[in-house]
Amino acid sequence: MNLLTLFLSSSMWLGQVGQPAELPTKSNQIQVLIQVAQCKNFWVSVHAIEFLAKLGLKKEAERLALTQLKPFEETPQKRIGYWRAQFLASNESAQRNIWLTKIQKAYLTSSGPDRIHAAESLAKLGFSFKNLNQKVVRQDLNSQGMIYSFTRWGYSLGNHPRELPDYTALLKEISNENPQNRTLAAYALGFLLPKMNTATWKSVANSALKEDPNSEAYAYLLGGAFVHYQQSRHHADDLFQEIRKCLLHFEHSSKKSEKIELCKALATSTSAEDRMIIERIQLSTGTITLDSTTSQDSAEADNLDIKAAAAYAWLQINAQ
Repeated sequence: MNLLTLFLSSSMWLGQVGQPAELPTKSNQIQVLIQVAQCKNFWVSVHAIEFLAKLGLKKEAERLALTQLKPFEETPQKRIGYWRAQFLASNESAQRNIWLTKIQKAYLTSSGPDRIHAAESLAKLGFSFKNLNQKVVRQDLNSQGMIYSFTRWGYSLGNHPRELPDYTALLKEISNENPQNRTLAAYALGFLLPKMNTATWKSVANSALKEDPNSEAYAYLLGGAFVHYQQSRHHADDLFQEIRKCLLHFEHSSKKSEKIELCKALATSTSAEDRMIIERIQLSTGTITLDSTTSQDSAEADNLDIKAAAAYAWLQINAQ
């Protein structure tokens, strides 16, 4: 890193003249996640707790799940978020099975109010729908809407965690004319094993570059293409650089989903340049105060969600 880059990186963490702000460290980034987890927006809290669990901070995640999410254990839909967070925070397989069983039951209850959230959570957790009641699964695969998309995602997963998913099925959905189908299939990319072959990756990357930049699917396609290239390398550097160029535009986006996708993508990087991007994003969301953690304002909740994703990305980059 040259002196100019070092200066710019350090000066970003200065407040007003003569009032230096705290430089980013592992401890204060973890504290950001803990603070965001205590906000009053339920799903923002869930996301921060999940980030903690994925970072291996399972005791902290479990404690926060109990204090912040357990009060919603009897609330339809929100209870799925609590169970999912507890699954990720659990170290013991017996504990994880308890939470997983609850989510499975919610999905398989045909008239239940939690089916869509449960289907999404099972797919996110990598649970193959081939291991569920096939009569229920087939009905959903023959339906439409979100339950269809999440079931299609879950059914594409292998029977075992290390088994490759059926990328072809999701690629077909990425080409679907229905915007929601396309968006949810693109969203799934960020949760799949990054072991695509080169032809599959190129298909995803080209789909991303052809997608309308104003569509909801655009950010997820770019993020998915970036992550899958970062992990596997497909000797298509020119195409990857085009993906990266488009993705980096999200730093200045007004859309929460685009900034969060950028953070999640750069979390797989190791470069100082990408760490600086993450630091700028986090600074742009302002400082967390007691008032902000109790706020019900949607813009404030969005800022906290972005801040948590940036903290997670910073910790991941610095752990590699």
